[in-house]
Amino acid sequence: HKSNPDIVYGIDALGKFLNVNLPAFDELKRVTDEVSKPISTGLTFLNGHEFTIKDFPKPEYVLHPIVAKQQIRQVFAKAGTGKTLYCLHEGCAVASGYDFLNYKHSGKKTPILYVEGEMSAAQLQERICKIIDRDKDKIYDLNNFEIAVLREQPNENFTKLIHEDGRKKVELAAERLFKRRGVKPIIYIDNIRMLMGMFDEKDSTPWIPFIGWLGQMRARGYTVKFLHHSTNTGEKASGSGLKEANLNLNV
Repeated sequence: HKSNPDIVYGIDALGKFLNVNLPAFDELKRVTDEVSKPISTGLTFLNGHEFTIKDFPKPEYVLHPIVAKQQIRQVFAKAGTGKTLYCLHEGCAVASGYDFLNYKHSGKKTPILYVEGEMSAAQLQERICKIIDRDKDKIYDLNNFEIAVLREQPNENFTKLIHEDGRKKVELAAERLFKRRGVKPIIYIDNIRMLMGMFDEKDSTPWIPFIGWLGQMRARGYTVKFLHHSTNTGEKASGSGLKEANLNLNV
C-alpha cells in the first residue's frame, strides 16, 4: 500500500487487484506442487558389454601399497602410541612426493586435507615442525598440506560427523581443494571418536550414515582415512565392527 507500507494485502485483495478469482490460486498451487514432486526413475544400469568397456577411474597408488586414490582406510592403536605422528609424517610425504618408510611414492604429489579434532593447534604445529627439522634433507611442500583444527573453526567447534551437515562441511572443503589444485585430496580424519560426536560406538546404528558417506566419497574419487582408538588389548579398533565393513585397508 503506497500510503501505508505496513498494510499487507491478503490473497483475496490480490485476486481483486489482478482481477483473478480465488480458485485460480488453488489451481496454481496444485500445479506447482505437482511439478515439485520428485520423479522416480529407478536404478541406472549398464549391460555387461557397456560395463566392461567403460573407462572407470582405476585405483592409483601414491605410496605403494598403503596409500591409493579412491580408498577408505582405518588407522587404529592405543592412545599415545603415535597414530597422529605417523599420519602427519605420511601426509607430508604424500603431499611432497617423497618415499615414506619402505613405501615408494609414485612421484605425483597429492594434496592433503588433515582434519584434527582433538589435539591443540600449538601441539599439532610443534609435531609438524619436528618432522621438518628431523628430515633436513627434504623440502616438504606444506602449501600442499591443508590443516583444519578446532581453533580455526567458528566457535572453536566442528559440526560432528554423526550429522549430515558435519560430513558435508568436510566434503565441501575437499571440493574447494580439488578446484584449486586439480587433484582430489586425501582426507585424514583425526580422530573419529572426537569428530563423530557423543554416541555409543558399540552400537552399529550411529555408524551407518558415516559408513555410507565414506562409500560415496570413494565413488567420487576421494580417499578418506580415519584414526581411531583400539580396545584395551590393542588387537582391534574400538566399537562396532560395522565401520570396517567397507574398508580397503585396516592398519
